[in-house]
Amino acid sequence: MESSGDIGITSNITTPPSLQYGSIALATMISVIATVGNGLIILVIVKTRSLHTPTHYLIGTLSLADLLTGSIGNPLHLYASFGPDDYKWCALSYTVLSVFLMLSTLTVTCIAVERYIAIMHPFFYIEWMTIKKMCITIASLCVFSVLVLAYLPVYYGAMVEHPDRCIFTLVIPSTLGVPIFTIVTLLCIITASIYLKILQIARAQAKKMLTMETGSNVSSTKSMKKETKTTIFLCFIVFYFICSWSLNICITLLDYANITAKLFWWYVAMFLSISNSAINPVLYGLGYQEYRRAIKRLMHNSLGNKTNVIDISITQTDT
Repeated sequence: MESSGDIGITSNITTPPSLQYGSIALATMISVIATVGNGLIILVIVKTRSLHTPTHYLIGTLSLADLLTGSIGNPLHLYASFGPDDYKWCALSYTVLSVFLMLSTLTVTCIAVERYIAIMHPFFYIEWMTIKKMCITIASLCVFSVLVLAYLPVYYGAMVEHPDRCIFTLVIPSTLGVPIFTIVTLLCIITASIYLKILQIARAQAKKMLTMETGSNVSSTKSMKKETKTTIFLCFIVFYFICSWSLNICITLLDYANITAKLFWWYVAMFLSISNSAINPVLYGLGYQEYRRAIKRLMHNSLGNKTNVIDISITQTDT
């Protein structure tokens, strides 16, 4: 089952202490950044009236999933991996992480659909993408994701004791693990396909805008530019999410098929996956002018002991 030089993840080889300590330190740092950064993004969205839009509600939902991953999922997994050899904690940690992964993936797909409507059907966007409809959609995503917890008793009953390592494929049966990752993979493929179509249209619109920046077309051109820039930025967020999870999904599905990987690649896949929750708020702050300005105003108001809801008029669109 193992090739020369490979460490099958079902082997009994002990992880070197230096790698353990390094993993704990890096995972802790990622968790702190994810918790603080996403907490700030959520606070900014709640406090800023101009960000009370369907797009930013979806960004807030994605930030919530990242916040929960950083504050609950990652610490729980660290405890299960390096704490006492109680592998019921291992199954619990993977169940919780599966819930947050499902919520993130569904939200990313919804962001793609929302951007598709904004670009392809701008005149119907206001009618189709209302705040009420978006709140119902987000609530449905949360409920569907939490349904993963219904498998928890099954996880416990089917779990196999492996005192050497807390690995997904060792404690989660393939009958449960494969469907989860298959759904995530299909959603990622659908999302990528939607965005490829959107980018084609956005490119055509960019050329069209060059001939529209005169007279009465200035206002519509500015609006189109803003939607296009928002779409391109969110496209980057979505594709980073897909890339950060691709290696983890591939290694996990291959391991269920008894095709092993080096231990090194498991650690790379793990940290790529959890880094996504910490990278997103950094990207929002660096690439989204609305968030930069809202964060500055929020900090200014906090220092001035102001607690009223912020009402920012965002007029600039360049990032």
